[in-house]
Amino acid sequence: MKRIKHIDRRIYNALLRRISTAIENLDITRKTIYQGYEFYYPGKSIIGRLIKNGKGWDEILFPVVEFLLVRDRPVIIEVGTNIGSSLIQMARARPQAIFYCFEPSNRFLPYLKKNVEKNQLRNVNIIPLLVSPEEGSSLLFNNKTTASVVIDKYDGHELDSMQKVNNVSLDRYFKNIKKIDLIKIDTDGYDFDVMLSGEKVIREFKPYLYFEYETSLLKEAGHTPKELFEFLDELGYTTFLIFSNVGVPLKVTSSFSSIGKLAKSYPYLDILASTSNQSQNLRKLLSHLNLKVENDNY
Repeated sequence: MKRIKHIDRRIYNALLRRISTAIENLDITRKTIYQGYEFYYPGKSIIGRLIKNGKGWDEILFPVVEFLLVRDRPVIIEVGTNIGSSLIQMARARPQAIFYCFEPSNRFLPYLKKNVEKNQLRNVNIIPLLVSPEEGSSLLFNNKTTASVVIDKYDGHELDSMQKVNNVSLDRYFKNIKKIDLIKIDTDGYDFDVMLSGEKVIREFKPYLYFEYETSLLKEAGHTPKELFEFLDELGYTTFLIFSNVGVPLKVTSSFSSIGKLAKSYPYLDILASTSNQSQNLRKLLSHLNLKVENDNY
C-alpha cells in the first residue's frame, strides 16, 4: 500500500511539473519586476523570459546614458523599442530625458504602451511607425521575440505574423527638432537603413549612435559593411566602442577591419559610435566603469 502511494505521489508530482511547463509555454501576458519597475511581456518573448529569470537586457545602456548624456534634458531616439526593456534602462539613467520611441509591431506595441503607462515614465513619445529611407509602407515580419523588415526567419526565430506598416524617415519626422543626443537602433538588419533615413539630422546634431551590427542581416538588407562604415566616416564618426552581444565591452577602435574580425566571434555586436570630438568621452566612460579593454586608438 505504501509503495502504491509512493508511486501515486511520483505520478502526481510529474503531472504537476508537466502542467507547470505547459502554462509557462503559453503565449499570454506575464508580469515580473525589472529594476524596480513593473514589467509586462508576452509569454514566449525571449527578452521577457530572460528578465523574469534575473538576467538583464541592454544593461550597459544605463551607464552609457548616465555618463555620456550630460544635458539636463537629453533627447533620445530609440528605433525598435520592442516591449521597452532598453527604454527602462535609459529612463532609469536619465528620468528627465525626452524619448522618441519607434515601434510599429502590433505584437509588441501594446506591451510597450503598458510598461510606459504602468511605470509612469515621463516624456516618452511612442510612434507606431517604421523608420525607413523609403516612402510609403513596408511588410514587417513578427516573431515571438522581435521583428524585422529584412527577413522572415533568422537566428532561430520563426515567423509568427506579418503586417503592413507605414514608413517615416528620421529626417522627415524630426525636421523641426532642436537637438538630438543619442540614437539607439535595434531593428534586426535594418539599422543602416535607419541611419540613411536620418542623414541630415545626424550630420547636423552629431548624436552618439548605438546600433546592432550583424553582417549576415546587413547583407540581407542589401548593404555591405564597407558601405556602412564609409557612411559613418563621411559623417564624422571615427571612434567605436564595441560590445559583445551580451553587453561586454570588447574594444575601442577606429579600424573597420578590426570590427569585422570581432564580428566573426560573436552572434552580433553592439556598437557605440562617436565623432572625433566625443571620442575622449568613451575612454572616460570605461575609466568611470573601471573597465580595461583593448584600445587601438590610445
